[in-house]
Amino acid sequence: MLCVDVDNTGSIVTACTVMTKYPQIGEEAAIALAMATGKAKRIISDSKTAILNFSQGYISTTAYSIIKDINRDPEAKTALIWTSAYSGMPGNEVAHEAARDLVPPIPCGHTAR
Repeated sequence: MLCVDVDNTGSIVTACTVMTKYPQIGEEAAIALAMATGKAKRIISDSKTAILNFSQGYISTTAYSIIKDINRDPEAKTALIWTSAYSGMPGNEVAHEAARDLVPPIPCGHTAR
């Protein structure tokens, strides 16, 4: 799964690939990636599960490995905001588009007739 962190201008801040068959691990990793920059005041995700896991302090080892060594002001606050995947929220749409742009198309192996 490709994880992408975009800023409020729609520019890619950072990205990574997570090898997992569980979508929530990839979603948690994307949130952790945004947290790891130390600059995000708001992180928007369409994964209720990932946001709930962070709010309960129960995240995957993958997400934890991304954030465990960040040097962050203990007073700094980051809001995790859930949005429906189909809400059309600009930041969420930009992140999905950025992820699609980073992955080359997969050849289909047959030709159209």
